[in-house]
Amino acid sequence: MTSEKVKVQQAQADTPAAAGPVPLSKNQQKKLLKAVKYQDKKKEKREREKAERQKLQEERRAEALARLAGMSEEEKLKWREEKAVRVGARKQTTQEKKARLEQALVKGQRLIVDLSFEDKMTDAELKSLCQQLAYCYSANARSSKPMHLIFTGVQGRMKECINKQCSGFDNWIATKSKATYLVHFKEETEQLVYLTADSENEIQELDPSKIYIVGGIVDRNRYKNLCAGKAEEEGIATAKLPIGDYVALSSSSVMCTNHVVEIMIRQQELGDWRAAFEAVIPTRKRKAGDTSDAVPEDNVPAVKEEPCAPASAPAPQKQKKDKAAVKGAAATKPRKETASVGK
Repeated sequence: MTSEKVKVQQAQADTPAAAGPVPLSKNQQKKLLKAVKYQDKKKEKREREKAERQKLQEERRAEALARLAGMSEEEKLKWREEKAVRVGARKQTTQEKKARLEQALVKGQRLIVDLSFEDKMTDAELKSLCQQLAYCYSANARSSKPMHLIFTGVQGRMKECINKQCSGFDNWIATKSKATYLVHFKEETEQLVYLTADSENEIQELDPSKIYIVGGIVDRNRYKNLCAGKAEEEGIATAKLPIGDYVALSSSSVMCTNHVVEIMIRQQELGDWRAAFEAVIPTRKRKAGDTSDAVPEDNVPAVKEEPCAPASAPAPQKQKKDKAAVKGAAATKPRKETASVGK
């Protein structure tokens, strides 16, 4: 028996769908084997990168020891004093950041990330969303005026993925809840506002009494009006960001979870929608000729996304292209992963 067949059989044994009486087809076996090989390569890459990092750390440590050995006693004393100052400054910065986040838990503008869509995402999409959640928390932690971040629906596959992808999630200075936002805020449901492009209400200013909701889902735009429909069924208010009033976009207003969250954070920090949009929306989404100061590509987190959170207007219909012209480029054009927030 070849090693590939063994891998397929092992993968089948680990796959819940394989427990049934119907065996996998040849095409399914090929896909399963491809997935197994991908995971093996990914593991090898991680081990190789870990070894390289360890080697680099050892080299730097050796260089530092060599420099220290060549110093006089006065130079060593000065070096230690400078190091103590740097360490003290970093420690103070960390303490100040922690104090701001803890204060936000008490008095900060409340912003929910709704994580109740795990059943609508593949494992790869779930991982992408978890990466975006890490960006959300990082942006909030860096802010001089952070929000009170609230993650609801943290359970099941979502919880497992977050624990794997988001280092130190349990230590994040934010509210984490297994319950939905309707249960978590059952006494304040009238204050809930779901951000969705299909709302007729446009936010002009952030209301401290309101609890804003951003839907967290990566779905390649499969689901239309998802968040708007959910809010309507639950009887809660909706609103959209005023993107069109300040920024000219090249396509739709759909953005990733972390972009929508960071826009809200920047708006609270700056009190200026234009400045908030310009600080967050990447250049690739700006219409040619837009002279506003868009954020450079290098300053945008490398998340696999394209339009994902319709925060102000629904995505326009795509124009039909000549099939002959598209066919030649199809083989080399990579698939784009999108996330849907506030649909």
